[in-house]
Amino acid sequence: MNNQRSKPTHEAFVVRNFERDGEQDASWLKVGAAFAHRDGKGFDIVLDAMPVTGRVVVREVRERNRADESGNDRSGRSSAPSP
Repeated sequence: MNNQRSKPTHEAFVVRNFERDGEQDASWLKVGAAFAHRDGKGFDIVLDAMPVTGRVVVREVRERNRADESGNDRSGRSSAPSP
């Protein structure tokens, strides 16, 4: 089975926490996708970039109304949900 032809069921992100204007915020950078195995017991994870932190957050794919490919909306703030 070639999972590259199927649609990904999950997206992979690197999340960087930081402080902005005295409040905690997070920047989500999409670095890849996960494709569910046909038997439902695992995933193939394809990364386009390797995180330097070693932490990758994997979330179910969801529709984004105002977001671009990177997962950030036009305001520059993250549109990805927190885990």
